[in-house]
Amino acid sequence: MDKSVKDIIDLLATIKSDESIKKLKNYAKSLRADGRYNDAEYVLNILGSNKMITSSSNNMDQELLILEECVLNDQILNENNDYLQKFVNIIRDKTKLRNLGLIKAIFYGKPGTGKTTFVKDIAKLTNRNLYSISASSLISSLIGQTQKNMDLLFKDIIIRYKNSIFIIDEFDSVIGSRDENMNKEYHRMIGSFNLMLDKLLPETILFAITNRIDMIDSATLRRFNVKFYFSTIDIVVFKDSLIKKALEKKIDHKINLINKLITYKKDELNYAQIDEILTDSLFNGYNLEHSVYKILNFAEEDIINSKLFSDKDKSIILNKSYSTIRRIKDETNKI
Repeated sequence: MDKSVKDIIDLLATIKSDESIKKLKNYAKSLRADGRYNDAEYVLNILGSNKMITSSSNNMDQELLILEECVLNDQILNENNDYLQKFVNIIRDKTKLRNLGLIKAIFYGKPGTGKTTFVKDIAKLTNRNLYSISASSLISSLIGQTQKNMDLLFKDIIIRYKNSIFIIDEFDSVIGSRDENMNKEYHRMIGSFNLMLDKLLPETILFAITNRIDMIDSATLRRFNVKFYFSTIDIVVFKDSLIKKALEKKIDHKINLINKLITYKKDELNYAQIDEILTDSLFNGYNLEHSVYKILNFAEEDIINSKLFSDKDKSIILNKSYSTIRRIKDETNKI
């Protein structure tokens, strides 16, 4: 980095205002985007100094240093889920939340089972802001910078914990198991993160999401007071969400066919497929049934040989003419 630029950055840091923090953070982001990682770390090093951390007043208008604000969807996917309602009731009831102390929950299970969406639903129903924490914003190869990033994260949380929920997605990529071959800086980061968990203020709500709980440091796991396993998705929620979004986007479909197709593949579903189906239908101009057939990886013979569907239904699902369906069936029967 040019010396004159460093001088300007150092001068900006001495101002110690929310505006200067905002400018420095945005500049660090632009440096990272340009691949100038060492220069970005120089700026973050200034942001992580004690003078900058203690310079600003504690108010929600301050610029985020490590956290990123999440955009919440209008639709509540898990509205009728009993476990969701337990979280919502506790968070809404200040006395219950105060008695519990704080919520440090870890959600684990297969990809696509709705763990992240579950947290977004909680935030939406409790009217709280949702902030995410990413591994890339915490871990640094420079000695000491990871600890400074952890200090910045703790500052962000302390300022916003009263009306917010915090989520760490892909938690195993942030806090893995400690071993002898691990980078020392990463090893220190896990220790610092565990200390931060111990220092969180009462009524803080933090969710960690992982597909590999076996990869999480054991000392970190002990610090979470709620652990919940997501085994499978709710097929009713999947159907209802897909149909509702299809109606909103005015995509042609027959509900009875959609129900049959989804039920047929009930053991292979994940919530990410909903948007994949809708995108495929809109982009290619397919009816919803054909996009469900494609995205859920049906084989053509599964449909042709199925007794669940009439020939007319098969024509819709396979996006082929009725005569073509009859011809394929005749050829199959000859074999």
